Amino acid sequence: MAQAAPVITAISAIATAGAAVYSGFRQLDAGDDAREISEREAELARAETEEEARRLEKAQERQESLAKARAAASGVRSDTGSVALFLKELGDENTRQLDWLRRTGLRRAKLIEEGGEFARYQARSRAFSSFGQAFGALPKFAEAGSKAGWWK
Repeated sequence: MAQAAPVITAISAIATAGAAVYSGFRQLDAGDDAREISEREAELARAETEEEARRLEKAQERQESLAKARAAASGVRSDTGSVALFLKELGDENTRQLDWLRRTGLRRAKLIEEGGEFARYQARSRAFSSFGQAFGALPKFAEAGSKAGWWK
């Protein structure tokens, strides 16, 4: 039984090291997967933002056209005076709204990407910790092998 103890210890150390290495590689894969998923999600967020901007722009064009048509229907010129000022302010406000929508949408996409990159860094940190655990098991294996007389 005394001869079996070092062998069992050595096998346990190798199994521990192997499991830690396997875990490390799986964590690296998980980090890469998280990054890829976040890139796809960010691309979707950008596409959604552009579609929202397109729809808003069309609605704004209708709003501006309607304002011009009402001015024309009432016999007021839309290229001078308070109507021109109103139409200019309307156009400027519409531009600000579109710019804000695009800026916030792009920032949202960037945050999604950054979240995936952060998850990848965390996974790498855990992976290297697992690799460290694997190397930490090797002295136990060496000691057990020495007790078993393997290193003569």
